[in-house]
Formats: sequence, structure tokens, C-alpha cells
Amino acid sequence: LAFAISKQVLEEAPQCVSDDTLNAVFESLTSYFPITFTPPKDDKYGITGEDLKAALSRAIASSTRMAPLSIPFLLDSSKDVTVGDNDAAIADALDLLGACA
Repeated sequence: LAFAISKQVLEEAPQCVSDDTLNAVFESLTSYFPITFTPPKDDKYGITGEDLKAALSRAIASSTRMAPLSIPFLLDSSKDVTVGDNDAAIADALDLLGACA
């Protein structure tokens, strides 16, 4: 829900978002990257890791104003082994970079 709200505000009212607010939104969104969520076996909500990755991607790629922040972050994440120390995290960074482009 937070990803969807961020996306909607950035798409529909970008002129209302100050640079400080944009930075705060960016920081809050990227704190979830990479998403490594695995739902419990008896999950009644049906949320998957892929759902969360897609929602995060849509939020980060929702505004061209995010590009100066997201592109360097994603380039660094794609080569930073501390991002999760796995190929999936690097692939997620590259996929999200493609969405932003």
C-alpha cells in the first residue's frame, strides 16, 4: 500500500512534492531494496515477493524526478555485493534500472 501511495503522489501531483519530500520518499522506498520477502505457507493475504518487487519498481520509476536519485543508487546496487550478496539482488537492481530508463 505504501508503494502504491508513493507512486500515485509522484505521478499525479509531482508539483506538490518538494525536493526534501522527494528525497524522503526515495530514502523510504529504497530502504526496502532488495526485497527478499517469502510469504509464510499459510499466508491468507496472498502477497508474494514478486508482488512487492513490482510495486516497488512502479513507485521508484513513477517520476522522472526520481531518476537523479534512483539511477546512481541502482548502478551502485548492481555492483555492490552487500546488497544481498547474491545474483538475484543484482538482477533486481538491473531490472529496476531498466524500468527507470
